[in-house]
Amino acid sequence: MTMIPLAEETETRLKAAGWRRNRRWRGLRTAPSQIQRHGHRISKAAIDFLTEFGGLSVRHLAVGGAESKTEFNPVKAAGELDLASLREYERWVGLPLSIVGQAYEGYMSVLVADDGRVFLAYDDEFHCIGDDRYDALNSLCIGPAYNVERARRHLNSDG
Repeated sequence: MTMIPLAEETETRLKAAGWRRNRRWRGLRTAPSQIQRHGHRISKAAIDFLTEFGGLSVRHLAVGGAESKTEFNPVKAAGELDLASLREYERWVGLPLSIVGQAYEGYMSVLVADDGRVFLAYDDEFHCIGDDRYDALNSLCIGPAYNVERARRHLNSDG
């Protein structure tokens, strides 16, 4: 599958958070074992996500135009996500999920499926925000305008 490119606005917000191309998060050396201690698994798709974006705290606009923050701290997020809720989300998706962070000031969990799709979850609120990690970051950083574009892309796809 071809990755969706990062939009210019997304790159600007990521760079403000300390991101750069070919970034390798150093916390990845210890994070997997800490995540597993919380009873969570970590997939190759989650490792790929965290290699590039782990440890970042990204400022972006929320619905309504207020400023919000998404943190890619999987250890903290794993400690706060109930395993029973995670199992329910996995049942909905039909694939295992790995936690990679928390969005909207910690209210929503950021989850990566084994196929690379990215989801936001809080209680019974559950949304796919990206077919891959770049698509998801565009969705978070650009918001509603990007999500309309994303919906059109899906409506016009052959699958």
